[in-house]
Amino acid sequence: MTSSRRVILSGLPCAAALFMGLAKGANATDNNDLEEMIEKAIQADGSLELPKGDFIASGIPINRGLTITGLGDQTRLISPDGQPIFTITTTESVTLRGLSFSGPALAQGEALVTAARSPGLLIDMCRFSDSPAGGLHLEDSGGAVTGCHFSRIATTALFARDSTGLDISGNR
Repeated sequence: MTSSRRVILSGLPCAAALFMGLAKGANATDNNDLEEMIEKAIQADGSLELPKGDFIASGIPINRGLTITGLGDQTRLISPDGQPIFTITTTESVTLRGLSFSGPALAQGEALVTAARSPGLLIDMCRFSDSPAGGLHLEDSGGAVTGCHFSRIATTALFARDSTGLDISGNR
């Protein structure tokens, strides 16, 4: 019995979804959709409530004030390539609440979320897991990281350097 290349290749998205840990029947939203949702939120009221689901994303810049809220473990942001899901660089306030970040456990890469020169961060009740590098990397930033859970992080769960007024509490 021979299989055509087309039949084999047609199964790759399913194989990738299973490898990334997407649940059977889960809908995954890609990078362009999420980036567009963020841009619309910034232009509107600066607030984005993400629904239950999986969002495949990496390299999304956040350079203006924004609040992104999810449903805890039910709102998963997954980096497919080991790059940061969000790169935050803004002097305005940024809040990430109730989001679950994960990466490709078998790749090399950077922290799941990075922030630099961002004094108004609030990262609350988020989960960081399966990172080939770090969970959260902060440089010259301030605010608070509270109630977050870090697991299966290859290097440093939470790294902060040159921080001013950064409250880190209630994390595990």
